[in-house]
Amino acid sequence: MLQLERFSFPTGGRLVLGSDGGPSGIGSMRQVDHKAMLDRWFVHKDPDEDPVHVEILPTSDPKAYYTTMLDVQPEEQNAFAKGAAMLLRQLISWIPKPDESHPFVLAHPDFDIQNLIVPKDGDLQGIIEWACIVAVPRTIGNERYPGWLTHDWDLTRLCTDIKSP
Repeated sequence: MLQLERFSFPTGGRLVLGSDGGPSGIGSMRQVDHKAMLDRWFVHKDPDEDPVHVEILPTSDPKAYYTTMLDVQPEEQNAFAKGAAMLLRQLISWIPKPDESHPFVLAHPDFDIQNLIVPKDGDLQGIIEWACIVAVPRTIGNERYPGWLTHDWDLTRLCTDIKSP
């Protein structure tokens, strides 16, 4: 993914394509608001499963990109949720600021092993599923480790019949 370094931008957001099909700039993007969906299900008891989206404007500040979803939510009322939000903001403030004048790079929206085309010789031939591509801060873009290297297999997906003794 380091080759995506060639596609760097001064702002983060959705890639806008020109009439020639090439990149022409960065625009606002839609993001799924998971908190609003959970509130709809568990607070308002509404079983609707349609995603809730929020429009995110382009930003030139990586830290603002990280905190966008915290900023769109109303401030929490209970002490635990307030403390968790404060801790998250503090941790984000410790992320080093990038040195480059273009701190955002294109990122694959679902960079996972099922989207890589690798023949038996082991050379990467291609990456598929590029819909909804956005420019994100480098630390969560081309400079991050892929998910299959940073967390174990999701045990809830295993189809095993385990019987207790």
